[in-house]
Amino acid sequence: MKWWRTPQGHPRFWGVVVFVALAAAFILDLSLPPGYASAIIVAGIVILSVLADRVWIVMTTVVVGASLSLTALIIKGPTEFALATGTVWTNRLSSLGLILLAGLASGFLVRRGRALRELSRELTVANTKLTRQSRMMTAARELGRIGGWSVDVETGVVGWSDEIAQLHGFEHGQTLTWHDVVDNYVPEDRPRMREAFEKCAKDGTPFIEQCRLATADGDDIWILCVGEAVRSSTGTIVSIQGAKQDITAWRVAEGAASANFHRFEQLTRSLPFPLWTAGPDGLVTFLNTALVDYSGIDQGELTARGWLWIVHPNDQQAAYDKWVEAVEGGQRYESRLRLRRADGEYRWFHLQGTPEHDSSGELVRWWGTALDVQDFVTLTERADAMAEERESILQSIGDAVFTLDDAWRVTYVNDNAEALMYLPREQVLGQVLWDAFPPVVGTEIEAAYRRAVATSTIQRVTEYYPPHNAWLEITANPSREGLTICFRDISEFRSLTDQLQQAQRLESIGRLTGGIAHDFNNLLTVVIGGSEALQTDEPSLTDGGKELLDLIHRAASRGADLTHRLLAFARRQPLAPQAVDVSEMIGDFAPLLRRTLGEGVSVRTDLASDLPEAHVDSAQLESAILNLSINARDAMREGGTLVLETSMADLDQAYATAHGEISPGRYVVISISDSGTGISPEHIPRLFDPFFTTKEVGEGSGLGLPMVWGFAKQSGGHVSVYSEVGEGTTFRIYLPLAPEDADHAPDAVVPAAGDLQGEGYVLLAEDDLLVQQFAAQQLRQRGYQVTVANSGPEALELLDSMDQLDLLFTDVIMPGGMTGRQLAEQVEQRRPGIPVLYSSGYTENVIVHNGRLDANVQLLNKPYSSHQLATKVRAVLEGRVEETA
Repeated sequence: MKWWRTPQGHPRFWGVVVFVALAAAFILDLSLPPGYASAIIVAGIVILSVLADRVWIVMTTVVVGASLSLTALIIKGPTEFALATGTVWTNRLSSLGLILLAGLASGFLVRRGRALRELSRELTVANTKLTRQSRMMTAARELGRIGGWSVDVETGVVGWSDEIAQLHGFEHGQTLTWHDVVDNYVPEDRPRMREAFEKCAKDGTPFIEQCRLATADGDDIWILCVGEAVRSSTGTIVSIQGAKQDITAWRVAEGAASANFHRFEQLTRSLPFPLWTAGPDGLVTFLNTALVDYSGIDQGELTARGWLWIVHPNDQQAAYDKWVEAVEGGQRYESRLRLRRADGEYRWFHLQGTPEHDSSGELVRWWGTALDVQDFVTLTERADAMAEERESILQSIGDAVFTLDDAWRVTYVNDNAEALMYLPREQVLGQVLWDAFPPVVGTEIEAAYRRAVATSTIQRVTEYYPPHNAWLEITANPSREGLTICFRDISEFRSLTDQLQQAQRLESIGRLTGGIAHDFNNLLTVVIGGSEALQTDEPSLTDGGKELLDLIHRAASRGADLTHRLLAFARRQPLAPQAVDVSEMIGDFAPLLRRTLGEGVSVRTDLASDLPEAHVDSAQLESAILNLSINARDAMREGGTLVLETSMADLDQAYATAHGEISPGRYVVISISDSGTGISPEHIPRLFDPFFTTKEVGEGSGLGLPMVWGFAKQSGGHVSVYSEVGEGTTFRIYLPLAPEDADHAPDAVVPAAGDLQGEGYVLLAEDDLLVQQFAAQQLRQRGYQVTVANSGPEALELLDSMDQLDLLFTDVIMPGGMTGRQLAEQVEQRRPGIPVLYSSGYTENVIVHNGRLDANVQLLNKPYSSHQLATKVRAVLEGRVEETA
């Protein structure tokens, strides 16, 4: 009965009830006068605690109840209704005794009840087991068709159970002898069964035989017959008893199993790969012939010695450790190892084993295979080698390479691509291209990628990528996996291309300038020289005529200055570089510069001391500084400060590569800074283009800065500019250092006007008739004997007829297949020691190489005045070397 338990069958409920009742009894006891036997209620509560079915609850109830009873008595104390004290305590102690007695009885009942219930439960379980076993035995006999039998040795009468009678087809209660039973077997089995019976009856030899019974329907059934002798107390065999079981199904199953095993054996023999089984302990129990044929080792020996015997020594330990781990954990086994073939060669196999468990989860056996994967390993190694080679190629080529899958995710990045992306490859791999590089979206780069995918054709694009400030040349090559992107930073190439185009443009301008300068300077020579001569030699000219001549002279001089600037820009002017102390030169030049720029411009200098000397044409350098200073003054309309500084600079290879036509090394630097309006960024790339100017129309020719640029480049240096609008501009001229053996500029000796008369024989070779007439006339007026020739060959013919020659005055470029230099060489051979004075408006590298005059060469640049002509001729004849005019 469980009515006394809580709905969950737990005694806690009754424990709570009991203690609630104790609390109620305590309250009731406090409310009654002393002497009332209210404590006896606690005894009833103790009895009620039996329902909790726990001894500790009963004992706790006794102790708590007794304590509460005494506590209530003490609290109440004597009252007007109280009985005698002795009576009160007698009553209370009696109640306590009753509580204790109820507790002992209740505890005994609880223990006894629990013991009885436990005994009842065990009896129920035992009865259930017995009933189940009885049913199982009956079911076993029925299902297994098992029955008992016995034979009386003396009479031969057989007794059997219903199952035996049913097996033999006899009727129930039919009396038969054992001979009748033996005759019921098939003829082939009768002798064996008769012999077994007789031997057991004679000497007690037990037997167990399988034989066939012939049934009425003609189908034989297999039975298992077991018999043993039964002896009397004297040891005499009195009967034979035993059992029989229909084992037809078992024999059929055994036959099927045998057939299945035969088929399994045939199947395993025909498999081209090794097949094996192992017991739960991991020991191999079966190997098919494939492994035997492969290893050339007998199956028995191979099974006995273990499969590790033919594993490559380097693979044995790892394979064994994995196998032990799999066996201990009952988990699938996989390993790749090398097995020795019969010829001694090792080949790679993939060995795997699958555990078989029974219904209870116990490991029964292992089934395994060994697949020859040598070809796969070879192909894998080749693929890995090809992948390594591909990786090596991709890493070694100069281009950056990355690949995309069909979802535009980055799958590969080589080192160059990682460098040009400015991101670590870990941050890029696996990312969608558009997410990793948002600036690409919407550009021609994205369009080219999508065209490559859509049309399956290679797409090439050159695009500027602003985040990296670089020009990229990109090739998108589609494939089945996605896209292979090759790209390179061509910013430097474009810069060099621009420089090449600029150089080619300058070369073209230079050739054009040279052609113009040659003819134009010839004309200007006559105009300038003629106007000067008229001004000097014709005192009868009117004031108007003199003014006109002055105007002609100034216009011609401006034309000469224009050709000079063009030649300077095109780097065709002849330079005479010497070792120059730049700080000293600027210090001497600064006062003149202050007078030239005017009072509105404050000129300050910050000149470094102990600077190495620069290798430069000092006259051309002064002209360049003057040009830059005048430009600075024009940028400071309301006045300002011009600062000239000198310093040293070391230019590295990166700087030299970026700016072109300059070698890395140490340079003397002249900085010219102004506080003017500055130059707009869009104008800076064109500053050195010829005829480009930011000044108003008529205020500048646009040749000042190109002249400075050409002079610096021709000197082996460089010019840079930095400017901020509203803050000012700084130009820096970089000049090469002077070699140790460089010449220093001598002090110029200028003859006085009265010293320009001379004497001597001059051979004049000039192809331009106007210049020829002008020069010859001016020299003759100065006292010289002049012989003129129109070409080099003609000059040589005239030389042979001349008894005396003091000076060869020749144009550099002349027709007739002979230059002035070649003429001078021929004259030197025929008349050694004759001084030579060259004259030209464009030398074209005849006496000028790498922008510098050849050593010991005297040159009079066209156009020249009569005074310059006389001065130069006098200086050469007297052996004086002065600066080229």
